[in-house]
Amino acid sequence: MGSIRIIASLLLILSGLAAQAQLLQPKSSAVMNRAIEFNPNFIKSKKINTITTTTHKTMNGKESVFSKEYYQYNEAGQLMKWVEIFEDTSRVHTYTYANGLLSEYTYSDWRFGGQETTKYHYNDKGQLLKKTLYNGEGAVKDTMLYYYNSGQLTKTRGSQTNTSYTYSNGKITSEITSIKGGTTIINRYQYNQQGQEVEREITWHYTTSYYFDYAEGRIVTYAKEKDNALVQTHTFTYNANHLVTTEVIAPEMKGLTPKKVTYEYTHYGSFE
Repeated sequence: MGSIRIIASLLLILSGLAAQAQLLQPKSSAVMNRAIEFNPNFIKSKKINTITTTTHKTMNGKESVFSKEYYQYNEAGQLMKWVEIFEDTSRVHTYTYANGLLSEYTYSDWRFGGQETTKYHYNDKGQLLKKTLYNGEGAVKDTMLYYYNSGQLTKTRGSQTNTSYTYSNGKITSEITSIKGGTTIINRYQYNQQGQEVEREITWHYTTSYYFDYAEGRIVTYAKEKDNALVQTHTFTYNANHLVTTEVIAPEMKGLTPKKVTYEYTHYGSFE
């Protein structure tokens, strides 16, 4: 949801979820405005095909609707379409799959009239080998190549960035990205005994740290520090169906972030 919240698509499982199920999972990605996504296994297990959500925000003491979102899934639990509707714009994300793997992703922003398409190519093992980004006219904007060693991704190389990866116990522990022009971004990750990410540190001009706390397999608190000083915390609550209902953000940054975000699940459909 852009800059006002770090969590991604707050959907889902509308009934019968096991308390131990991990609903939210941090992404190992340098793009921290989409740091958390939903586990598609839950979508598949409940045969969910459509969900509509409404997000409310409380900002400077006033509550209003921030966005409406629509999600559509296939029977394999894969996201096919995601539409974000805001007061002044809409964004549409569409996903195409081949042999169970993402083959094409298209992003359209109606406010700026732009569209970009990314195509994905894999080897016989299903490992991503190449990712090509096209603009709205079909011209290539960038191509990213992926390199592996013993089945693990070790390096990506594009026209603007090069990234190397290190692992421990099968988990990524660091990403070092060199950007054309001399900038370097370093991401470091730490995990608990259950394999859940509990800390993420990003160094780029300054150091930002993210901390994830879990209860019953769900994220309950997410905190952000900048140069060892607490900047903000995000605290989540859930309803009886294990859906996120509120996100409280402290402190409120006046004019920039809401103090509280509430999630209203207005509709869902299933394949059954």
